[in-house]
Amino acid sequence: MPFIIKHELIHLFTVIPVSLFALIIYKKIYLVILPFLLVLLLDIDHLVDYIYFQGLNFSINPLSGKYFSLSQKVIVPLHSWEILLIFLFIFIIFKKPIFLIILLTYLSHLLVDQFTYQTNPLSYFLIYRLSNNFSLNSFKNLSL
Repeated sequence: MPFIIKHELIHLFTVIPVSLFALIIYKKIYLVILPFLLVLLLDIDHLVDYIYFQGLNFSINPLSGKYFSLSQKVIVPLHSWEILLIFLFIFIIFKKPIFLIILLTYLSHLLVDQFTYQTNPLSYFLIYRLSNNFSLNSFKNLSL
């Protein structure tokens, strides 16, 4: 099984507790289904990056991340702890269940990615990537 399929399956398995929590606490079917859709949708920024750098030439799987070595850039704006903080603030302000489920789903996705790939610990901060001109080397560099 290709790595990307395994990786996406890990994402799906990590949101099972979020869905169970939504089922038990809120008993709303849309909150049970939302984590499974959202956890995969968060990877759409790979496709945006790919098209930005490679155009519509899909000779490489956009979800594989192999295109990073061609562009030498890692933008993927949805993969950022700052967005998680935004959802935390939104949940604190509005206290709506949907924002909590989004927050927990986002957290599971980022944790899987942060610990699956050997990257600089700061690489999942968009501000860090921006300050390093989205350089692949700064993303991969494990030394601070």
